[in-house]
Amino acid sequence: MRTLDLRGMLLPFVLLKVSNVFKEMETGETLDIFLGDPEYMRDLLKILPSPSYEVTVMDEIQDEGTDFYVQLLKK
Repeated sequence: MRTLDLRGMLLPFVLLKVSNVFKEMETGETLDIFLGDPEYMRDLLKILPSPSYEVTVMDEIQDEGTDFYVQLLKK
């Protein structure tokens, strides 16, 4: 399992970081991603090849603000 905390990062850096880490992952590995903006998730899923992942968890985290947690499983 890999974890990326990308809260507070700009969208281009989020997309680049997730894309690079996803390419390095093996089939069956999971990637936990923490985001500060829900709109980033829509763009993030557009850059990943759709048959190569499954969204296993998508949830809001409410602490000081509203953040988002996503878990991807690489197929």
